[in-house]
Amino acid sequence: MYKHRMLRMLKDYGDIKRMQPVLAQQIENTKWQLEKRGDRITSSGMSRSQALIEMEKTYNANSEYLKDMDCRLALLSDREMTVIHHFYIERTWDYIEILNEKLGVERSQIYRIKDKAMAKLCRGYFGVR
Repeated sequence: MYKHRMLRMLKDYGDIKRMQPVLAQQIENTKWQLEKRGDRITSSGMSRSQALIEMEKTYNANSEYLKDMDCRLALLSDREMTVIHHFYIERTWDYIEILNEKLGVERSQIYRIKDKAMAKLCRGYFGVR
């Protein structure tokens, strides 16, 4: 159960990390629109100022989540972090081949490293194996 929750958290971490710069740009654009065009109702049914407040809340919550996950990921060795990164955070279709080249180990060893890293993360985050 904890392993599945951690897996979801790692995927969310990757998505949020990629989207934070986009959200920051949207916040800046909305601020500019407020300054230049005034506070009008947007297509979402909220005023620009309300939309800005919601975007800033989301951005701040995401920043806290990223900071928390970065602390948890710091528990891992470089090798474990590389495996977790390619398995869950930014997975590509050829992730095993990439890991084979980067680490110089066989597929079975990659899976052992992944399992050990997931166990560390679950212990660090949930206090269980």
